[in-house]
Parts: sequence; C-alpha cells; structure tokens
Amino acid sequence: MKNIFIATDFSPASNNAAMHGIELARHFNARVFLFHAYELRVNPFEEVMGASTVEMTTEMKEWLHAQAELINPKADVKLELLYDISGGADSILNAAASIQADLIICGARPDSRLLRRLLGSTTKSLVKK
Repeated sequence: MKNIFIATDFSPASNNAAMHGIELARHFNARVFLFHAYELRVNPFEEVMGASTVEMTTEMKEWLHAQAELINPKADVKLELLYDISGGADSILNAAASIQADLIICGARPDSRLLRRLLGSTTKSLVKK
C-alpha cells in the first residue's frame, strides 16, 4: 500500500477516521492525501456575510492545514493536502483515482434518519459507488 486517500469534512468522525488512516500510513510507510471537497454554488453567504469565494477557499485550506497538524503532529507521515470545489462522492472518487489511491478512508457520523433521507450522505453515496 503506497497511497492512502483520506476524505474529510472536519467533523469528529472524520478526524477519528483520519487518525486511523495516519496509523495505517505509518505501518505501511504510505503517503497520505488529505482531501476536502465542498460544492460552490451561487454563494448566499457572499451577500449575507460578505465572505467571498476566495475567502472561503482560503479558510478551507487553513482547516486542512489545521487537521493535518492534528492527525500528524510529529509530521512523520508524508502528507499532501488536496481540495476540490465540486463536492460529493464523485469528487472524492475522481481525486482518489488521480493519485492512484490504494485505500479511501472517510468517517461517517450518526445523523437523524430524517436528515439522512432528505440529504443523503456523501459517505453512503461513496460506498455505493
């Protein structure tokens, strides 16, 4: 195993999965690709909060760096940060394929049944694909 792809949404479940991914990378001397995808649609926050797409992307990159430091504090695992603005399971699969990932890791958090029925789950969709 050479490339481990970790998809994150910065949730506690995602952080936990990422830490397990780092341990696997240590064991296999693998490289880790920490990935976050978010979908940029017409941005209602831009008008409401004054946040631009550039500011949101900058903030997302800062979150990725912070998570990298959290899950790999010794910096002993080769870790690369990736992101995509198209969002969803297809974004994860495309990015993982582009780096020839041997393993995809992502966390799933318990949500209410109603929310899962209405919104679905990226992890659930990823597993189906």
